[in-house]
Amino acid sequence: MSFARIQNGQVMEILHYDPTGMFHPDLVFVQAPSYVEEGWLFDGELFSPPEMTEEVEIVITLGDAKINRVNVINRAVALAIEGGYISAALGAPHMYDSELEDQVNLIGVLALGVDHPFACVNEQGIRDYRMHTAQQIRQGAADGAARKMQLLQHATMLKYMIQQAETVEVVNSIVWSDPTP
Repeated sequence: MSFARIQNGQVMEILHYDPTGMFHPDLVFVQAPSYVEEGWLFDGELFSPPEMTEEVEIVITLGDAKINRVNVINRAVALAIEGGYISAALGAPHMYDSELEDQVNLIGVLALGVDHPFACVNEQGIRDYRMHTAQQIRQGAADGAARKMQLLQHATMLKYMIQQAETVEVVNSIVWSDPTP
């Protein structure tokens, strides 16, 4: 198993062991297919060779295809989790932000356990800090947690399907879609 250290969208280093917890957290490592080399590009989902002047044939093995597809699913679920969620905690559906900072802010307001203004977007698309009771904040947090769990479970199912796939074609046919009906 190889891991690539990514900096500014480029593979800076290849490690042949799992670097989790061994380096400063600002260093970004992602699992990489065996054919990836230093200098390759990484767009957050897929690896690609740098621009070349000669043609090179790249053979993608089943294992490499699985690594690539899992990276795509991981990126997709992260984007979906941070893409917000809908809660009717205020009596009507409102959209709540859910990037990491928003999640931390919600935990802080929950910990206070008091009525508090919290940012959300109403049905007319207007974002504002609306007053929430402590119960409404708990309900909004519960709705966000349920959405996050739904997304994580869907990603886990897709990754299981990827690991069970027996051909590159089957692996590549497994794609992310939002599990919300």
